[in-house]
Amino acid sequence: MSFPEARIAKVRISKHASLGATMSEMRIWLDKQKIQPVRWEAMIDAKGFTVTIAFHRDDESELFRQQFAENEP
Repeated sequence: MSFPEARIAKVRISKHASLGATMSEMRIWLDKQKIQPVRWEAMIDAKGFTVTIAFHRDDESELFRQQFAENEP
């Protein structure tokens, strides 16, 4: 299934951070906001992780980006 780019949020997580703890923090935040993502993906590279999350609505992805932008290098 394809989603418009505006509905996709990509967040970088340092290789020195805990992926599990960060994703748990993201899940808690999403639950509090009552936002249900469509899809989660996590990729690893030499610099760390990229978490890509697809949302149903543009405003949901923007709220998520605003909340977790500090995780980007």
